[in-house]
Amino acid sequence: MGLELAVFLGMAGAFIVGSLPAGYLLGRLRGINIREHGSKNVGATNVFRTLGTGYGIAVLLFDGLKGFAAVGLIPAACVGLTADWAALSLWTQNLVEVLIGSAAIAGHMWSIFTGWDGGKGVATAAGVFLCIDSTVTGIATLTFLAVFVRFRYVSLGSLLGTLAAATAAVALGRELPTVVLTLFLVAFIAIRHRANIARMRSGTEPRVRLPWEQKQKNPS
Repeated sequence: MGLELAVFLGMAGAFIVGSLPAGYLLGRLRGINIREHGSKNVGATNVFRTLGTGYGIAVLLFDGLKGFAAVGLIPAACVGLTADWAALSLWTQNLVEVLIGSAAIAGHMWSIFTGWDGGKGVATAAGVFLCIDSTVTGIATLTFLAVFVRFRYVSLGSLLGTLAAATAAVALGRELPTVVLTLFLVAFIAIRHRANIARMRSGTEPRVRLPWEQKQKNPS
């Protein structure tokens, strides 16, 4: 088996892992189809709004874990079928990780278990990058949190956090595969958030209220 075939098999496995629809499955456990409620998205934000904080956090963690596990486990395993992972150059290792991470993100966006529909890819992408480059991930996460705390828009935080990741990857001189992936993510996540962007421009995008803010607004 050649290295190319091993990586292809790894990407196929990562796509299946990324396709696991935690939001959809948790909704079914609660007796609802999450794709018929709220924004009709299976991602953590819609689960948070529809099913509550605990379910939203569970989906967020699971979706992030899909990306982290795909990059952390699959590259060395699939390459090990034909070559010594440790003997590969850092550039080649980075390329393999990026290809497999991209497959996991694509699986989340276009899940084979929900009719080629899925989430917007942010949490899974965060898990992928946490494994590939924790510094870039940290910068993106801080950007997301700062924007979210200020404006309470998950969509805006996701868009600017992704842009911060791309900027950091370029500024820090990361390997070309990592830079290319961040640039593609800026484009793809913007496309996946096009409805949110339109709502923000019209002033109709709902802001996220945290549990304690909801209690203050609706005292018992």
